[in-house]
Amino acid sequence: MDDLYLRLLNWCEQERHYVFFNRNNYRHPGFAQQWLVACGAIEQVGGASDGLAALYAAHRRCPDWWFGYLGYDLRKVLEPSSHRRRQPDARVAFDDLFFFRPRHVFQLHEQKLTIESIDDAAHVWKQIWAIQPRPLKAALPITMQCRTSLQDYREAFDLIRQHLAAGDIYEINYCIEFVAQSTGLDPLWMMQCLNQHAPAPFSCLLRHAHRYVVGASPERFIRKKGTTLIAQPMKGTADPRQNASEATLALDPKEQSENVMIVDLMRNDLTRCAIPGTVQVKELFGVYAFPGVLQMISTIEAQLRNDIPFTDVLRYAFPPGSMTGAPKVKAMQLIEQYEPISRGLYAGITGYITPQADFDFNVVIRSFLYDAENGNLSLHTGSGITWYANATAEFEECFLKARSVTSALPGFQLMR
Repeated sequence: MDDLYLRLLNWCEQERHYVFFNRNNYRHPGFAQQWLVACGAIEQVGGASDGLAALYAAHRRCPDWWFGYLGYDLRKVLEPSSHRRRQPDARVAFDDLFFFRPRHVFQLHEQKLTIESIDDAAHVWKQIWAIQPRPLKAALPITMQCRTSLQDYREAFDLIRQHLAAGDIYEINYCIEFVAQSTGLDPLWMMQCLNQHAPAPFSCLLRHAHRYVVGASPERFIRKKGTTLIAQPMKGTADPRQNASEATLALDPKEQSENVMIVDLMRNDLTRCAIPGTVQVKELFGVYAFPGVLQMISTIEAQLRNDIPFTDVLRYAFPPGSMTGAPKVKAMQLIEQYEPISRGLYAGITGYITPQADFDFNVVIRSFLYDAENGNLSLHTGSGITWYANATAEFEECFLKARSVTSALPGFQLMR
């Protein structure tokens, strides 16, 4: 399968738009495919003032596969009260919303590849096997510099603590950024390294013109199958190298408090589009191991009302509560106030919509954002801050999460 994997990625690279989801053999509920790949754009949706309405209209007009993303800053349209001032633009600038209807869709099920294409599928298969995969190019030594010093972090943390003490918020997800400048990076090589050394259930390689997402996200946002909605917010982290275990994380009161606040927030978000009485917590404080880090994940299920457009599920729940805090609007206002730069696509979502209007979206975390034109490379990480948090520990948690992906890339290192 490695040969097919590389051939297919090289074949997709001929297109300006493609996305490659790799489940990496994780057996999360709702995973129908090992790989799901889409490339080539028949038509696109993006840039509209209400892109979700345009996406819904496009899918109704043409009920087909649609692949794409919502950037975190779409919140300014969906929740205008969360926006008070202009932040500097993100270092790697993606659109706030972009979806494409693909020319080709590939699905790998239990070693069987199926091809859906507007072209002859047999001809597409021959093209894939006729291509000569180029050698993957390893990166030169790359140092990703943290843009926030520990002193600056502590100053922002102390200001956030004042809001916690005043009851303005109960929790906030505060994020920092690591950056580098490197023209000529090979996103295919980066993806190969992540899948080998930091495999994640929502691994993603996405290309939008000259911009790339190379991600090893462990977090699902929301999945829709028929009328059933499943949300899986992730909040609560431990370092197995510090003698943390699944049992100790599961019983940690600080991590539980972080998780349960976001569970309540997500329950509230789903209530806006669910049949009354159907929102249920199926798993609370589940602990899962990923390369280099333990994470606490809870699962919420609901039944969608039949009078609600499927895109309204995203409208009501976006951005992910695990990346904002509670109360959500106030947390977003403070994120905008205290984080020094716009998040851009980070903390947004990537995923797909099926012809039947089902969907599955992951949260853009543990993900490199890369602009192949100017060489800008960005990696954000964050942590949930509550009253019981410690500034140094939260700062170190951001580095732990960054190392979980940079350690998979030979030649990459972090600098404070």
